[in-house]
Amino acid sequence: MRIQSSLLPLAALLCACSSSQPTPQTPTAAQGGGRDLSRPGLPAEAFDRNAPAQAVGGLLPMTWHDGERERRATLDPLLIAEFEPSPNAEQRLLAAEPRAVLDSQPAAAVRLWRVGPGTDVRQLAADLNRLPGGRFSPVFWDGTVGYSQRMALPGGVLAGFPEDWKAEEVEAYAQQNGLELGARVAPGLASWNVAAPAGLPSLELANRLREGGPLRYAHPNWWTEMQTR
Repeated sequence: MRIQSSLLPLAALLCACSSSQPTPQTPTAAQGGGRDLSRPGLPAEAFDRNAPAQAVGGLLPMTWHDGERERRATLDPLLIAEFEPSPNAEQRLLAAEPRAVLDSQPAAAVRLWRVGPGTDVRQLAADLNRLPGGRFSPVFWDGTVGYSQRMALPGGVLAGFPEDWKAEEVEAYAQQNGLELGARVAPGLASWNVAAPAGLPSLELANRLREGGPLRYAHPNWWTEMQTR
């Protein structure tokens, strides 16, 4: 069997952030998920399922694929996620964005920070991830549940290879395409975790793998906020 060795380039995924951002309300740090989900300061039309795919009030719509299912999410221009929080990572964030304040800590390993208006959270996360220690990601609202919960990208891609491929073929494909294989999802399954940086690079890699090769599916390893009733 011939193994493909090239990946197609990814088309531009998101449009440029608007320099005009809604003024955020003063955030309050919250522990354990007891947060108001009313999306203060964000225009309702940005979350309209029937709205055209364009920036509204600074929010950027995007799509990704869970297998063959197309899913929708909207980037929040005022939030950034910090994974594996540490004092050092916090200091680096505050040095790069002095206006950042803690929005909430929905899990022990995740803190969400609210940044000042006009900040490009995509660029901020990318700059912070170039330094050692800490992982950062833009924050998205999940469009599949009425835009009522938040998601972020801690890194990694879940990739489904052809079911008839042996482990040696998967390893050869990974080597030819510069991929770092992580753990196999389960014995006997042709699904592997693939290493990818936190933030948008993991989403971009998932899209490249899905569009440019023989994989059955490829989607980012999303962190999703758990809601309490």
